[in-house]
Amino acid sequence: MKLVIPMSGSGSRFVQAGYSSLKPLILVEGRPLIAHVLDMFPGEEDVVFICNPEHIATTDVVAILKSLKPNCTIITTAPGKQKGPVEALTHAFTVIGDDEDVLVSYCDFTQAWDYATFKDSTKTGQFAGAVPAYTGFHPHLLRKNLYAGIIADQNNVMLNIQEKHCFTENPEDSYHSGGIYYFASGELLKRYATELIKSGVNLNGEYYASMMYPLLLKDNHSVSVPTADTFMQWGTPEDLEEYEAWSRLLHAELGLQKQRTDIPEAREELVKIPYPENSPEFQKSYRYWHNYFKQSQL
Repeated sequence: MKLVIPMSGSGSRFVQAGYSSLKPLILVEGRPLIAHVLDMFPGEEDVVFICNPEHIATTDVVAILKSLKPNCTIITTAPGKQKGPVEALTHAFTVIGDDEDVLVSYCDFTQAWDYATFKDSTKTGQFAGAVPAYTGFHPHLLRKNLYAGIIADQNNVMLNIQEKHCFTENPEDSYHSGGIYYFASGELLKRYATELIKSGVNLNGEYYASMMYPLLLKDNHSVSVPTADTFMQWGTPEDLEEYEAWSRLLHAELGLQKQRTDIPEAREELVKIPYPENSPEFQKSYRYWHNYFKQSQL
C-alpha cells in the first residue's frame, strides 16, 4: 500500500489566527499534527508527502517528516497558488505505480478505526475505491460546517458523494468523509485525477479528492464506505481549540498526563467548551470525549 499525503496548502486560517507553525507541524498532544495522521496507518512505510516548495525553504518540515518516516519520499508542487489536493497529487504521479493500490490522506485530522480490517477488505478485489467515513454524533458536527457528504446503501456501498454538502437535514443521519481516499490501483487514481482537472469542476478554485469519486461511480465502479469510531477534526483553529478544551478537561478528570498543544497565547481565551454544562450539546460531547480518552489509555 502506498500512502500519499498532500500537505501543500497554505493553512491560511491558522496563519490568520496567529499560529506560527505550518498546520501539519502544529503540536497536538506533544506531537506534530502530521504524526497523528500517520498513526491511522500503522505499518505503512511507503509514504509520499507532497509539500509546498515555500514551506520546504522556510520551515523544518523536511527534517520532521524524515524523523517520522525515514524512508519517505518528499515531492514538491509548483510554486504559487495551490489548487487543492488533487492538483497536488499530479506532482506525485511519477512515484505512484499503475499497479499498486494507493491511499490518499489529508493532513489535518485523525480518527480511531480498525485499519487492519480495512486493509484486509481492500484485498478482496470487490471495490475500485473506498472512502472511510463517520456517521452519528461527533462533536464537530455541532458547528454546522459542511464536509464531503456521502450516501451509502445498507451494505456500505457508495451511491453518491458531494463535497461541502450534507444529504440529510440532521448531520448525524449522514455519512461524512473523514479525509481518506483509497484507490485499488495507481492507474485509477491518475486517470480520475486527470479527468477531474480536465473537466474544470472545482470548488473555489480547488480540486478536492472526494470529487474524483462521482467519476468512478459514473463508470460503474464500486466504492465502499467503511466507518470510523471516533473522529478528530482539526481543520480549523476553532476545531483544534475546542478539541483542546475537551482534552484538558478530560485529562484532568481522568488523572491523565496532558501533553502540550501549541495554542497561541492570544487565543488561549478561545480554548473553551462553547456549550453550557447542562445543555444536551455539552452532555453528548462529554460522553463522546470521555469514552475516547478513557479508551485511549487501555
